[in-house]
Amino acid sequence: MFRDIAAGKPGTITHVGLETYVDPRIEGGKVNKKTTEELVEVVRFDDQDYLRYKHFDIDVCLIRGTTADEFGNISMEQEGLKVIREGKAKKFVKKVEQVTFSGNYARKKGTEVFYVSERCVLKLGEKGLHLIEIAPGIDMQKDVIDLMDFKPIIETQPKLMNPRIFMDRPMEVKD
Repeated sequence: MFRDIAAGKPGTITHVGLETYVDPRIEGGKVNKKTTEELVEVVRFDDQDYLRYKHFDIDVCLIRGTTADEFGNISMEQEGLKVIREGKAKKFVKKVEQVTFSGNYARKKGTEVFYVSERCVLKLGEKGLHLIEIAPGIDMQKDVIDLMDFKPIIETQPKLMNPRIFMDRPMEVKD
């Protein structure tokens, strides 16, 4: 379903959930009386019943990758590589080996694209990656920029990343 949402499809059509509580002819996936919205409908193709799950908005998506390039592409090459020392495998390179996520395409579709590492946060803009946040105690030049194959765009002094994300306890994030 998440792939279909990301692809902008009007819903997910599947046989999964037929004749269970998700089937609208039974409970329609409503887990309690507060759920009033119709979430799923029965559709027919080739004389077969299927369920069409309606999509919902997603505010955040986490994508795992090995490297990212200056165009916002993410790749998963060198997955088996064990990094022993700093600088053996760069995370931000001129061009990824294989594009598994196109940041540029996502941005064109109106999605804000961020890259979060243990050292910094970059945001994909029209002209490339903008360095917008830096981790506490990190030397921006030595620990970030010098380890990149390209120069990130820095329009203003990057903000400090919230130190809570580096603590070994719940962050207590609230709406």
